[in-house]
Amino acid sequence: MIISHPPVMRRQLLSKHFLIATMPEPALDDLVKFSTVARFEPHRDIFNKGDPGDCLYGILSGRVRIYSTSPEGSEIVLNVLETGELFGEIALLDGNPRTASAAAMEHVDLLRIHRDHFLPYLKANPDLTLRLLSLLCQRLRWTSSIIEDSAFLAVPARLAKAAVGPRGALSQTERARYHHPDVAARSRKYGRRRPRDN
Repeated sequence: MIISHPPVMRRQLLSKHFLIATMPEPALDDLVKFSTVARFEPHRDIFNKGDPGDCLYGILSGRVRIYSTSPEGSEIVLNVLETGELFGEIALLDGNPRTASAAAMEHVDLLRIHRDHFLPYLKANPDLTLRLLSLLCQRLRWTSSIIEDSAFLAVPARLAKAAVGPRGALSQTERARYHHPDVAARSRKYGRRRPRDN
């Protein structure tokens, strides 16, 4: 049974994302109307690497593990996402196959917005499309600078620069994650290879 998540809760979750936060109020309200909620049991896959990218997910409750598996069967955990975070957003725009897998770590309620609802809305609102393209370009430039910094800067300097980020490219929540003391501990705990369970 799906726990009810009122529109105000869905709206608050969506407004945290850098692509969506700058949308006009009516546009954000429309996205909430398009959204659905799905529940996943603990350890159940949400999607697998290579699956069609057809929607954006937002975590209303629970935690999600993002991971990848090698052809030999070893697994690496790429990230652990908490309540209030969004993932799979690029699939909204390009529809290409997923580049990693996602699984519920506990009972998880996920907000979903499908491309079939999102793309027609963009086509009907060209100003919004241009704004999203601008934000994506900012994020791409920022990502390129992080790659360059990883080659030239020491770790403390890289973290400090990542925490600041370009204006508009990272939300306040995203920037905070880069200098949060749990980041290093999470990387040690989850960012390691392990054999795939049979």
